[in-house]
Amino acid sequence: MKSRGIAKTALIRLRVTEEESAMLKSLANSEKKSTSSLLREMVLTDLRSTQRASAMENHILEFERRLVNTLHYLTKEMRRLNSTEQVTLSAIDIFLRTYLTHTPPIQEANREFARQEAKRRYDEIITAIHRGLSDDFGITEVARTFLTSEENDHEQP
Repeated sequence: MKSRGIAKTALIRLRVTEEESAMLKSLANSEKKSTSSLLREMVLTDLRSTQRASAMENHILEFERRLVNTLHYLTKEMRRLNSTEQVTLSAIDIFLRTYLTHTPPIQEANREFARQEAKRRYDEIITAIHRGLSDDFGITEVARTFLTSEENDHEQP
């Protein structure tokens, strides 16, 4: 407690047993201090350690709070990704069912041409996807490239 540069002190009286008093005096003598300065030092040391422990506890609580928030965010993100994955798998399932139901088998004479065309179209869509992903996920570029390649498909010779 300081007021105008003058340190003020407070008087604290402790009741201790005679054994405790003798132990304190013995300890003070061994350290060449007065009993009151030894007690003052012990109390201040305990207060400082309590303050450090309290600060550490606050840091731990803050860390735990941030950890819980991060786990909560990750849980929500995983649910969202799982939901997105389910939608994607459903779309693929619908596409495959439609394709397999409505596409007639390829005649033996046309298989080599169909294989070459499939490879060319596959390479085009992979290139378009790569371009789209490199442009901040520009999926519209993927769709535009794929649709224009579909319009320009070569006719079978």
